[in-house]
Amino acid sequence: MPFAELITPPIKQDDTLIPAFHAAITHLATILSPAPGLKVQVSGEIINENGIDIPSSPLKIALGMDWEAANNMPDFIASEEFQGLGAMLKPLAAGPPNPQLYETDVESSAVFAAKLTEVFRVPVAGEGKLSEVQNVWKEFIKDVSKGGAANAFCGTSLNLEEKLFAGATGYAGKEVSLLSTLGCKIGKHLQDQNADRYPQAREATLGNTAAARKKLEQLGAESFVVSFTEH
Repeated sequence: MPFAELITPPIKQDDTLIPAFHAAITHLATILSPAPGLKVQVSGEIINENGIDIPSSPLKIALGMDWEAANNMPDFIASEEFQGLGAMLKPLAAGPPNPQLYETDVESSAVFAAKLTEVFRVPVAGEGKLSEVQNVWKEFIKDVSKGGAANAFCGTSLNLEEKLFAGATGYAGKEVSLLSTLGCKIGKHLQDQNADRYPQAREATLGNTAAARKKLEQLGAESFVVSFTEH
């Protein structure tokens, strides 16, 4: 089975520290590259959270990795290279990074490679709740696919005290217009990417995911939209 890691590290919102944080992310990419089992690593700015646009300040970052095996992530965290990075990041962090490892149905690389990636995370305390969330997620992806073939993955957490379900879908091409309903910042990004066909695509797909999205929110889902860059 594939394994995806997601991190949304809390960052001290001090303009004098932001360059150092970006330097730390670059250093992380360098030491991650030779890590055993790593397939893909990405990072990017979160531009929307729970349906609300995120301004350029405060800075919110998401990191994603695709691993071959469940032990690859903890092995890297235990390495000397990562311990050195931890010392570099500690003065910049507003709290623990809380990396989340998920066993997923498919590899995450295609989703991470999309122009925009939307991630949902839902607490699932029992098997009944997990089954319900999985069914709604399938409904959501079916609705997304009405705008074009959707790349998506989903899975449950392996390293958290409170089990989470994570589902992510990558938007590229016609279906990216679905996200235009979430905020003007995303809409502008999509228009920049698809200037010639954006208005028509938006009208064609507007509201397709509204019902399933609402169900996910009612189940306790939190979401963010990020524009990832591969390292």
